[in-house]
Amino acid sequence: MSSLIIKVSRDGQSQEYLFSGVGPILVGSGEKCDLYLPDVEGKLLEVKISGGNIFIKDLGSDHRMYLNALILQHREEVRYHEGEAITIENSRYQISINQAQKSHEDPPPFFEMEFKERLEKMNFRIKEKETELKSLTHEEGKKRHSLDELLKSFQKESQQKGKLSAEVEGLRSQKDQITHELRSHHQKFQDEEGKVRDLRDYVKRLETDERQLKENIVSQNLVLRSLRDERDARSAEVEGQRSKLAELELEARKREEELLELAREFEDQEKEITEETHRVESILARNQNAVKETGRIREHMAQVLKEKTLLDHEVQGLQEEITFLENQRKESLVKLSETKANLSSLDNEKNKLVENIERHKDQESNLKSLNAELRIELMKAEEKLSSKKGQLNKVEFDAQDAHRKLSTLNFEVERTDMRLKQLSSEEKVIDLKI
Repeated sequence: MSSLIIKVSRDGQSQEYLFSGVGPILVGSGEKCDLYLPDVEGKLLEVKISGGNIFIKDLGSDHRMYLNALILQHREEVRYHEGEAITIENSRYQISINQAQKSHEDPPPFFEMEFKERLEKMNFRIKEKETELKSLTHEEGKKRHSLDELLKSFQKESQQKGKLSAEVEGLRSQKDQITHELRSHHQKFQDEEGKVRDLRDYVKRLETDERQLKENIVSQNLVLRSLRDERDARSAEVEGQRSKLAELELEARKREEELLELAREFEDQEKEITEETHRVESILARNQNAVKETGRIREHMAQVLKEKTLLDHEVQGLQEEITFLENQRKESLVKLSETKANLSSLDNEKNKLVENIERHKDQESNLKSLNAELRIELMKAEEKLSSKKGQLNKVEFDAQDAHRKLSTLNFEVERTDMRLKQLSSEEKVIDLKI
């Protein structure tokens, strides 16, 4: 049990108070205060021990308190060091706290009842011995007989002493063996902890690799999406160019049909001119004497020639249009060849994109298989980690068991030492009696 000595000084006079226990100590003028101080209001200070250290706390009274030269904050726990002084404002009190020195070590709590029973038995035996001594003083005639009995008991006690000393030696050897086992278990535990740290590092590396693989998969999926978008755009452009090519082919066909119709009309006009010339020749052969008719025919021929020249001009214009249409058709054919070349290049690019997509799919499948393998490795590592944790728990349990055995052995050794001391004291009493 921990004890505290609280020293209260006022007007050159000081008084010390001893408190035993681990509970908090209240200082002030309230009813529940453990240390009563007059001329102050309510609860001032709380003092407690935690982990072998002293802690103090201002309970929020109207008096301001100082730890040396520092002001204590309300409701804030502060560690107190021995030698420091607590001063209360508007009063003449000064408080210092010290930890009382332990005179002996308490027995382990789980052997306290057994220790008390043994003490009671020893007290009862002491009382029996006292009654025996009183009877010996009163019965002088039975001194020799009692001395013989005492000698026999002395021999028995000496034998018991030898047995107890042997038991002590055996217990000490067991203690040394258990300490050696504890050290070996501790070394194994440290080795297992190192292995667990290595496994955790390996698991962290696997997790980072998995994250990088996921990021690579996401980036490759984005690249695949962009390639698919480009492929769709290129296919849309190809469809547009194909539609334009179809429109150009339709226009070329229309122009060819128009050229065919104009050629037919020109042939019909040439047939009519030839028929007119044949008629004129027949009229000249029949009517050579008709000059007037010939003049009229000549005039008519002149008009026909004029019409012919006009028709020749129209034919030349039609031929020019035909050459223009031919040029347009050639240009359209050139454009068609260009579009076909573009289509072939687009088909090549499409094939390349399909190959890239297939390659990316293969890479994605490889990444998925690698991810599955990594997950399997991660599961194996987790299983190994769980098994190592079970082994560590087992080692900790064994260490705790060994520690308990060691504590029991220490207690048994102390008990046997006390028994030996008691036997030595009884031997001294018996020697005095003899």
